[in-house]
Amino acid sequence: MKVLLVVAGILLLLCLVSREGFGWKEEPEIDYPGNDILGARGTLQEAREKCEADSKCLGFNHENKPVGNYWLKYTLANRGPLPGYTFYTKLMSFLGFKSSFTGDSKCLDIMNDGANNKPLMAPCGNYSGQQWSMTPTPRGHVTFSNQFAGANKCLDAFGRDLVMTNCNDSLKQSWKVTADRFNTAFNRVSNAESGMCVDILNDGQNNKLVMSDCGNFSGQKWSTIPK
Repeated sequence: MKVLLVVAGILLLLCLVSREGFGWKEEPEIDYPGNDILGARGTLQEAREKCEADSKCLGFNHENKPVGNYWLKYTLANRGPLPGYTFYTKLMSFLGFKSSFTGDSKCLDIMNDGANNKPLMAPCGNYSGQQWSMTPTPRGHVTFSNQFAGANKCLDAFGRDLVMTNCNDSLKQSWKVTADRFNTAFNRVSNAESGMCVDILNDGQNNKLVMSDCGNFSGQKWSTIPK
């Protein structure tokens, strides 16, 4: 699925895009403890480059010194104060999301049917419906938006269905992205309200997204195509 976005987040992304294709949200005196990819010591630029080079890295904290301690994070949770540090969250824009189940031939897209609110798996190509962004929220989750549907539409979970609806502060639009514990080359995307995972319906067509109980299933293993 192309999960792996809100109006303010998109605007911030456009304003802060770096030469590597990432923007950064800075939160002084804040940390998201736990969920470390690695800890090291170095400059802010070194920490940023390490996070940019790792697709699982969602952000990092860095000690407020020219050379300081830092930790890269694969999940943003447990937000709390950390004096003397600043947290840097990666604002990411993707050309597409692919699933281990459908392989490299299909990407998460939006159905062009006038309503333009139904995500589905479709042949990969240079389409606005396959260009997604992921924006962190203050709760420690992320939201997803799509260039075709517009920055004011966010990925939403209605029971077992997924749709694009007007962005709001609902937990149904809040998602957790974590490295798959069975294969860390992929990510798992779960809903903050239901705890269920984004999956692909195994019906022969294999193009419909569905919310399912989380498990070791190829339809729940997602990777991104960086911009």
